[in-house]
Amino acid sequence: METVAISGASGLDLLAGHSFPQSQFPNPADALRSLDVVESCLTAMTDLPRREMEVCARVLLCQTALGISLSLEISEESVRTYRTRAYRRLGLGGVRELWMWYLNLWYLWQLDMRAMGSASRTLGACEPTLFSTRN
Repeated sequence: METVAISGASGLDLLAGHSFPQSQFPNPADALRSLDVVESCLTAMTDLPRREMEVCARVLLCQTALGISLSLEISEESVRTYRTRAYRRLGLGGVRELWMWYLNLWYLWQLDMRAMGSASRTLGACEPTLFSTRN
């Protein structure tokens, strides 16, 4: 079996079918810059109910169920329920898949914002795209 390694922004451009100059390529570190960024992306790009979106945003930022419950002023059991519902709604099996799904979503959001000036695309279920959890 032959393995081809593609590195750098130009390699990702090739895979995604997009051409960005190196300085304009979306920086994945920005995807988790703040709660506002994560929530804005999830709001613009999904049809998740508000509480499920708020819980997923905080899970992506590595908050515990206790931390999320204190932040949102709901019980830990409610946090687990909202998280489970969101995973089911999105077709995800756990936090690792949530991370990969979100990075794809954020990347598409950045492309939309660059192309149209705002995010207008809506995605529901997890779709295989640029980043993959499969080896």
